[in-house]
Amino acid sequence: MNMFYNGSMRALAPIYKTSRGFHLIRPLIQTRESQLLAFAQENNLELIGDESCPAMLKDVKMPHARASMKAWLADIESKNKDAFKMFKASFKHIHDDTFLDPDRWDRDDIER
Repeated sequence: MNMFYNGSMRALAPIYKTSRGFHLIRPLIQTRESQLLAFAQENNLELIGDESCPAMLKDVKMPHARASMKAWLADIESKNKDAFKMFKASFKHIHDDTFLDPDRWDRDDIER
């Protein structure tokens, strides 16, 4: 979402140290929402809806970016069943020499 709505390539790390000095661990970071839903249903767990989302507690316009992004990704995945696997793999295979930022290019044939 950062790339499409903020123009930056970043994400929340699975483990990081907060400004308060403790380590935050996100153990389910690689778990798909559909897997969580299936687990909850198979184990008769009560589902919590959007009303628990902090953004929904404010008297402001409803957030739309996450829902739009989920719909877009679902459309891509309906056309390519391996899309999620490829997105995940792409973050492990970033080629700096071909990225769009000229400051990251390692070429001797371009003047900067």
